[in-house]
Amino acid sequence: MSDKIKKALEAAYLAGFMESEEGYNGEVNEWPDKDVTKSNYWLAFRDIRVNTCLEELGTTTPDVFETIKDFNKFYGLPCPDVPTLSAVRDPDGRIHGFIKTVEDELKEGFDILEKYEAGGSDLEMLTDLADYYGDIIVYALSEAAKWGIPIEKVLQAIMESNFSKKQADGSTLKDVHGKVLKGPNFQPPEPAICRSILEAGYKP
Repeated sequence: MSDKIKKALEAAYLAGFMESEEGYNGEVNEWPDKDVTKSNYWLAFRDIRVNTCLEELGTTTPDVFETIKDFNKFYGLPCPDVPTLSAVRDPDGRIHGFIKTVEDELKEGFDILEKYEAGGSDLEMLTDLADYYGDIIVYALSEAAKWGIPIEKVLQAIMESNFSKKQADGSTLKDVHGKVLKGPNFQPPEPAICRSILEAGYKP
């Protein structure tokens, strides 16, 4: 383990991010140094995740969903370990709030179009689009974490279902917007999604 990771681990441990220098517990206790902000400690902990992936696990891709779950815990948002409705205080209000927020986020796409049509560069538009799609994805993943949904397995089930949309002759049909249309052998994802929820520890 590098000195950089050891220092980051020590900082996060002292900040109360971890019960020990080996395990993160998602809690924030007392801050040992009044001159150091929570954000700085959060950045130090984030560096642990990134650097550990790079140097210890041999990968250049941090686990995005785990980082989003850390975000939920850091800001006191629900993040149950198993699928459940009970972690969210007001399920109906939560879902209505999600719908409203996504509607507002989607409307920002018109602002991007207007900016581009007014003379924005290709790079500006690509940057805005990346931020636009990224915000929507992160918000959706954060919401999934609030219900304990095993989103990685859910996405895998959905993609496996999507690959079954071919037509009987092996061709692909799309609507006017480019959406791939379902063929006769389409397999819906819900059965696999249900299994993943049960396997993740859901108790009826």
